Amino acid sequence: MKRLLAVWMVLCFVSGCAGNKAGADPALTLRNELQKGSECSFRCTVTADYGDSITAFTMDCVSSGNGDMTITLVEPETICGIQGIISQESGALTFEDKVLLVQLLADGQITPICSPWLMVRTLLGGIVRATECSANGSQVIYDDVFSSEPFQMYAQLNGDHIPVICEFVWQGRRIITVQVDNFKIL
Repeated sequence: MKRLLAVWMVLCFVSGCAGNKAGADPALTLRNELQKGSECSFRCTVTADYGDSITAFTMDCVSSGNGDMTITLVEPETICGIQGIISQESGALTFEDKVLLVQLLADGQITPICSPWLMVRTLLGGIVRATECSANGSQVIYDDVFSSEPFQMYAQLNGDHIPVICEFVWQGRRIITVQVDNFKIL
């Protein structure tokens, strides 16, 4: 009986995405497209929730095929023009007369500035734990690890399997939301 129930649950789960582009899993379709492309670009608004305060900023991002990401902050105006390159090994921000002070999250493991890079990294390599499809797109839950700290990413994909919103959850609390616009795979 347990085996029959498990088979029935798998069939229901798989058939839930049958209306999407030839029945393919949206998370895996996006992952394949990202792997085939040489880079992706997008604008995003990052909101970091520290519990007692919230910080938000907007940036343009270009992620190369080798995993590096170039970011340019565009809002708020006080930090506009700050640029950075983020990779698995390091990150560097360049600016002239601007000061950028952003607190770390997840016990000092994650900076909100790096969250677009972490989003693409998770889309490419995170473990897809669950996918729920609807007429408007799909919601995907990813499990991943960064600096030996496990976290989850909840991604809302539109009907074309493009990320629209990604939320990072650490120890059961949403710490970062990334609102994605104009996502393109080149």
